[in-house]
Amino acid sequence: MSDMIKTTEGIATVVIAIFVAFIGAFQLFTARQKLLLDLYNRRFEIYLRTVDFMWALKEWEFLSDVAKVERRIAFMRAMRESRYLFAGDASILNLLEEFDRRSVSITGRFDSLNKFVSMTPHVMGQAVDADNKAAANMAWILSAITRFELYLDPYLAFGNRKFSRSRRRKAT
Repeated sequence: MSDMIKTTEGIATVVIAIFVAFIGAFQLFTARQKLLLDLYNRRFEIYLRTVDFMWALKEWEFLSDVAKVERRIAFMRAMRESRYLFAGDASILNLLEEFDRRSVSITGRFDSLNKFVSMTPHVMGQAVDADNKAAANMAWILSAITRFELYLDPYLAFGNRKFSRSRRRKAT
């Protein structure tokens, strides 16, 4: 009888060990999937903040000062975070930095034009040049969003990663 109990205990120990190993493997898989989902969410948040800032630029003159500051800060955070969340791909950070440089002509344009209440012809020419530069930069920003989306495609697409990479190569 004691041999039978020892055999049963041995079998039970093996079954429990297999069950615990299975649960551990499942927890490992779940933790990895959660990490990937968290990373995806952080990267998608950068996309959303960038697009939100682009739309804010289109309506910049009509936004409140508080909204302007909030949108600018959210975009600046997204730009800085992209350095770490897309560490292997400098093209994303470079594009966002260029986006930021070009946005300055738009965000400062209306404030500077308000200063020219009594404009001389020379100052009016400068204001028109600034307005033309801001319009050109806004056109660049609108077209850059498409490139930005293609750069993000390998990181945010749920589809075939090989297809996503080939689309990205065509965009550059």
